[in-house]
Amino acid sequence: MTEPIDDEDQAVELPGPLVLTPADFQNFATIAEAKAKDMIDDAIGTAFIHAPCILSETFDPQKRKAAKAIVRGAILRWNEAGTGAVTTQSSLSYSQAVDTRQTRKVMFFPSELDALRRLCRDDNDT
Repeated sequence: MTEPIDDEDQAVELPGPLVLTPADFQNFATIAEAKAKDMIDDAIGTAFIHAPCILSETFDPQKRKAAKAIVRGAILRWNEAGTGAVTTQSSLSYSQAVDTRQTRKVMFFPSELDALRRLCRDDNDT
């Protein structure tokens, strides 16, 4: 027989703004703390332009999880965007250039912006 679940043991997530910290990236990538903080500030600032509700004190906890996943994914993509180097390898008469430069045109893909905007809609909107 199992013990009954005590309500006090259940963590209730309260509404609040989206918050990311460098620790949120530890399982995904190694990013220097100062760099991670700057990337987080940039990403949340950009996301706020399109979805201002993410910084609201009344932002739903379940929607906050979705917003966190979207923003974290964009930051990880930015971090993995390559070193910006061109490397040349050669052997006898054969040579190959590998270009890892990737210009960052936008922080979020259009589908991510749409998803962030949908998180700000009223639950009754379709």
